Amino acid sequence: MRTPSRSHGPASYRRPGEPAKAASPRPALPARRRGAALLLILGILAVLGWLGAAIARETLRQQAETAAFARGQRLRERAWSAAECVLAGLRERRLMRGGLYTVPADGDTLLRASGFDSGGGMPVRVRIADVSAAYGLGKIETDTLRELFVSLGVPPDTAPALADTFLDRFRRAPAKRLLGMKREDYADAGLPPPPERLPATEAELLAVPGLPKWFTDEHGRPDNRFADLIACLALTGDTTAPNLNTAPPAMLRHLHRTGMIPDAEAFRRWRDGPDGRPGTGDDRYARQTADLAAAGVGLPAEGAAYTVRRVRLDVTVTFAESSFLLTLEADPEQSVPNFPWKIVRQIENAPVL
Repeated sequence: MRTPSRSHGPASYRRPGEPAKAASPRPALPARRRGAALLLILGILAVLGWLGAAIARETLRQQAETAAFARGQRLRERAWSAAECVLAGLRERRLMRGGLYTVPADGDTLLRASGFDSGGGMPVRVRIADVSAAYGLGKIETDTLRELFVSLGVPPDTAPALADTFLDRFRRAPAKRLLGMKREDYADAGLPPPPERLPATEAELLAVPGLPKWFTDEHGRPDNRFADLIACLALTGDTTAPNLNTAPPAMLRHLHRTGMIPDAEAFRRWRDGPDGRPGTGDDRYARQTADLAAAGVGLPAEGAAYTVRRVRLDVTVTFAESSFLLTLEADPEQSVPNFPWKIVRQIENAPVL
């Protein structure tokens, strides 16, 4: 009796006399495994490559941010250094003349005189303005604002209501709210609700109801009269008597209308010097009423002002495609340690990259 051959599985059993069958080929398991392993390795490499690229991008971003921050700090330090040099030059001018009566339109001359390096790959531009050449929004009276509107072309019968609305919106209304007046009280009184804060830009002045009718063109854009308005009305400062030596032409016309100066055009021609252009080296200025009398331009009324009481600097520093703007307002009559004058207002813009 024959016994089945020893093999693995029932397929290997063969009956007596039955021919042997050919063995069926087994699947190529090693090749499949090699393919799966290859795909796995490729996937791992792809993930590692993606992670490496992400890490590289993040590293570059952090390096760019660090470089931008360092560049911004250098621009900021240079802007403050330029501002300090300009204010120091104005302080010296004030001491030499016995008072600060005018300011130059730009600070290049003062920067050069101080030894400030205006090059170095980071050019500096300084614009100087006398804030006290305009009425301060926080101090101007209703009658004065009404006369200013009339001087700028608003009809006399419309100017009083416009002045009241203007001051209610930007000065009186916030003060009333502090005293407990609610926003709905304005609607009951037929007044527009006040803003939550005083205006930060001149463009916000056009939000006053009725103002665009007189200070914009047919397309709703601010016109030349609006440019005269913002030249005569400062958002900051507390000026009630503008400085005659630096007052803009629109302010001189207004002061002539109110009787402060007898002849605005004659005074402007005398003040601007032989070349007829303000802000140049031949400009004249008056220290007191007697100076105007000697010049033959007429005597101003009592209470005329001749000195600069607040200076504004706009310092712009550029480097490649980056820039930094520093805006300062300083009081020439106050000094502080380690700085020429007291800074009463400052705005720093982040670098524009």
